[in-house]
Amino acid sequence: MGGRKGECLYYGLENAVEAFADADGFATIDLCDAERARRAGWHKRVLLLEGFFDATDIEPLQDLDVETVIHSLWQIDLLRNHPLREVKVHIKVNSGMNRLGFLPVEVGTIYDQLMAIPGVKVMGVVTHFANAEPSYLGTAPASVSRQLTRMGKLAHSATAACIPTLLRFFGTQKWVATVCVPGLRFMV
Repeated sequence: MGGRKGECLYYGLENAVEAFADADGFATIDLCDAERARRAGWHKRVLLLEGFFDATDIEPLQDLDVETVIHSLWQIDLLRNHPLREVKVHIKVNSGMNRLGFLPVEVGTIYDQLMAIPGVKVMGVVTHFANAEPSYLGTAPASVSRQLTRMGKLAHSATAACIPTLLRFFGTQKWVATVCVPGLRFMV
């Protein structure tokens, strides 16, 4: 999955769409950028990494066929109270960054709540690794190893194969947020 952050390191979203042509999906944090990617010719999967922010975002998600992260109960409430055709969601798991997401032990309950909403399709789970360097001290509270341990069986199940993905950005190596979706090819 290709990812977009910070105007694609200042090279532009349209160039990123072209560069990620071999990826199975494209990830961004902004719904406007998902729309730009579609206008630039991206026809594959798009994932909104921060999720939607209010009910007015739900219709464009459906119109653009953009998958979204669900990280909070208020988002589930919005989905329950909105007429849906099909909204594809990924459950965000807090594996140690403590920003957004559900605890690993809550995922089963959250999954059940989402599946009970007509028009919602759960695609998988996602997490975000806290450190950007593979050499980060493995015994630290937010190491990739500890985060995978916190994820427990979610990190190793057939429906959520979480693989820390190493990408090369202009000669540097960085760990990135890992999308846990079966069968996706990650850009390396």
